[in-house]
Amino acid sequence: MPKTQLTTQPDSHSDTTSPTNSRDFDSARRIVNLLFTLNTTRHPISTRTIISDPDMGYGHASYESEFKKFQRDRAKLAERGIIIREIHDPNTPQSLESSWIIDREATHADIGLISTEDAEALRLALQTFKERPELPYRHVLERIEHKLGQLNAPEFRPIAPETPQHKSLIDAQQEAIMETLWTAYMLKRCVSFAYVSHSGHVSTRTLGIYGLFTLQGNTYLVGATTGEEPRTFRCDRIERLRAPHGSYHIPADFTLTDYLFFSFDFGGSDEPEQEVTMSLPATLTQEEVQTITHERGTLEQIPSTDKQNPKHTLWLWHISVKNIKTAARYCLSLSQRGVRPQAPAPFVEQWKSLIKQSLQAHEVA
Repeated sequence: MPKTQLTTQPDSHSDTTSPTNSRDFDSARRIVNLLFTLNTTRHPISTRTIISDPDMGYGHASYESEFKKFQRDRAKLAERGIIIREIHDPNTPQSLESSWIIDREATHADIGLISTEDAEALRLALQTFKERPELPYRHVLERIEHKLGQLNAPEFRPIAPETPQHKSLIDAQQEAIMETLWTAYMLKRCVSFAYVSHSGHVSTRTLGIYGLFTLQGNTYLVGATTGEEPRTFRCDRIERLRAPHGSYHIPADFTLTDYLFFSFDFGGSDEPEQEVTMSLPATLTQEEVQTITHERGTLEQIPSTDKQNPKHTLWLWHISVKNIKTAARYCLSLSQRGVRPQAPAPFVEQWKSLIKQSLQAHEVA
């Protein structure tokens, strides 16, 4: 199995021989780490947690000294439009320490960073990619499109309070996490994060990201650290991230498809595997077919039964599943691409039942 090596690349432009440059570098590193950590956390972080964290750049002096350092860093971020807000529980005594979080409504960027014409051209270019649900960075594109669309608004700010509709689209912290993960993957930078397992256990991970994929609304990353086999992590279980650092290389023999899975791969221990068959239009591209099938199962090409297009063909995809209902749900999620259930009969009936339930729910609403 492929393994990776993580390395830390020193900044060749930094001059650590100069005390002034060294202090400036330490300050910049703290500010970046503070920004990344607060931007990707799901919960406010306490003062004590921040100023006692050496990985973030604090914790080397007294509480009072480190707190003053944190306040200076907070002020530096405020100068650049990034507002860190103090959170205090009104039900607790004032003597207890506060927590901190980025104020996303007050945070802003300068007007005029991009012209209206360029923003509209970029927004239109994003449309094709934004409509593909399998892309792990689709939600990031939606946020970019939202911000670009504000250029045409009378009170435009590139980073402005989201509308309630946009807030319901995706959690802001999850979005920040995905932006950071995708950037780290593209730049081949290592990531360190707090991860919550299915049982609720919290652990710290440091790894290089080999790839990302999306399955029924959940995004997963596959990554590894030095000397370990690649593992799969659910991105919505990442609590907070450090700033990407160091570098890594993806082994030449790594293939992401080896780690892809379907939700119907999981079922009760007493449930036997069953083969189901779905039809895919032959008009789908090879990339689309690979995305749908994960290169699992077998494909068979047959003539179409469509009397209006007798020359057309269909792909029959045969795949073993552990849970027929979940497989039917997956098939239904691909209906806009022309995917349909073919066999066995219980599989087709489950698919029809899901459609009926959806229609009934829509009528009630």
